[in-house]
Amino acid sequence: MAASSSGGPITSYSAAAQVQRSVEVNANVDSLSNLTPSVGTLSPTFASGITAYTASVPAGTGSMTVTPTATDTKAAVTVNGLVPGAITLKAGPNTITIVVTAQDKVTAQTYTLTVTVPPSLATTLAIPSKTVTAGSPITAFTPVTASGGNGTLSYALTGGALPSGLTFSSSTGEITGTPTASLAATSFKVTASDQSKPTAEASFQTFSLTVDAAAQAALAATATPATLALKGTSKLTAAGGSGTGALTFAVTQGASLCSIGADGVMLTGNAAGDCIVTATKGADATYAAATATVSLTVNPAVNVCVEISSSDVIQGAPVTFTATVSSICTITGQADPLPGQLSTTRQARLFGGEFERTALSANSNATSLLPMPGGTMVANLGPGAWPPVEPPSPAP
Repeated sequence: MAASSSGGPITSYSAAAQVQRSVEVNANVDSLSNLTPSVGTLSPTFASGITAYTASVPAGTGSMTVTPTATDTKAAVTVNGLVPGAITLKAGPNTITIVVTAQDKVTAQTYTLTVTVPPSLATTLAIPSKTVTAGSPITAFTPVTASGGNGTLSYALTGGALPSGLTFSSSTGEITGTPTASLAATSFKVTASDQSKPTAEASFQTFSLTVDAAAQAALAATATPATLALKGTSKLTAAGGSGTGALTFAVTQGASLCSIGADGVMLTGNAAGDCIVTATKGADATYAAATATVSLTVNPAVNVCVEISSSDVIQGAPVTFTATVSSICTITGQADPLPGQLSTTRQARLFGGEFERTALSANSNATSLLPMPGGTMVANLGPGAWPPVEPPSPAP
């Protein structure tokens, strides 16, 4: 087309020239002006001259899209050799290739995006059950472990509260400390969480914890005296043990021979033989019950016979003798020589103390026994033919 002074033809020629120059300028432009993933964040931040990028996405992400924008809108762009669209992801690194081909169909540039998909968060029951002892430091243990997920994992007790003295770490899931109280087998739920956004991924396991009561310090039982007279008494005591449990005593062998009074500590020997008493210091929140035994012997009665002649007896006056041991004693007076009169024989049972014995009639064995302090026995002979009445002398 010829040029004219009017400028019209020149203008038409100039416009065509500009288009030609534009084609020539963009013919080999093979860059991107932007790259946008549907999930995750590019690293580094996109710049046209940077061709390699990475991105992390939440664990379990199965697919994503990548939107590339070519600097030259007429350049051809493919993602993994295809028209941009959904991309299937697997756990671990996934390399996505974006190729920009310039208008000249020869010049091309490749961008790469490596997308890392962490494995899904998973927990493992490392220690299904654990038994520790109250009052003793435990060996630190981690009942539930976790792997996978996004970012740093955290742990929480989401079911159950640990006994006093034990501590749970939210950063490691480890349990440490010294339990101060016993606990029957109890289930606890531990949940691990990751840092996925907007919703964290979580997984849990349940383990069992038992805290046994601690053993008490040695307990020793004592009976004072350990050998006692028939109907004698002995005081029960105990030393040692631990905790705040109550102390009690019980006859665990020879219950027909020994008995413990209402005060719980004074024992009486009711019949001759051997008894065993068990002392028990009860359990409390920390300690199990503790027991100890002590043996006692109740001596049998000993026969002690005392002869009292008629010359030693004054009617209505006491006759006295001392019992040095628990005894069955017989007081025997002189035989009555008169027909129809009985010998003055009395029996009294002594239990290491003093008793009063009163004959109710001269020729009767009926008695009453009254306890008296001291260790002697007083036999009061009542009115009657004691000493025996002598027959009158014949008349001269």
